[in-house]
Amino acid sequence: VGRKGEISMDCTEAYREHSVIELLFMPGIRISELCELHRDDIDLSKGTICVYGKGSKERMIPIGNNKVLQLLQEYEKEFEKAIKGNFFVNRYGEPLSTQSVRLMIQHYSAVARSRLHCDNTDLYKCCVREKEKNIGDISSEKSDEYIGS
Repeated sequence: VGRKGEISMDCTEAYREHSVIELLFMPGIRISELCELHRDDIDLSKGTICVYGKGSKERMIPIGNNKVLQLLQEYEKEFEKAIKGNFFVNRYGEPLSTQSVRLMIQHYSAVARSRLHCDNTDLYKCCVREKEKNIGDISSEKSDEYIGS
């Protein structure tokens, strides 16, 4: 039993983490900008993200990969009840922090380098592989780097 409003830890966090990592591979988006994205900033029907960068300058970033677009749609579906303002939220429905994203990157980088297979990694690997069956792998090499296989 979790805190009030807590999202259960199943594949939903893996969808979020995979989505975050994929978006960070896109040119032109910073961690802070990703964390500040609101639902209205992402147009999944047009495949664009409106980013407000330094000096409040607005930039439109295309989501050029249909598989990333599908992944974002799955994330939105899994977190639809939690997404109120910010698009990326933690398990409590609060905005994802830049520190959380940095820790996520550190975690998966360490896993990829050391090829460790802990429980959290196995959960993530299971979810990523399941998504690959459904929507196809963005890049099996890139996926292997994330999950350390």
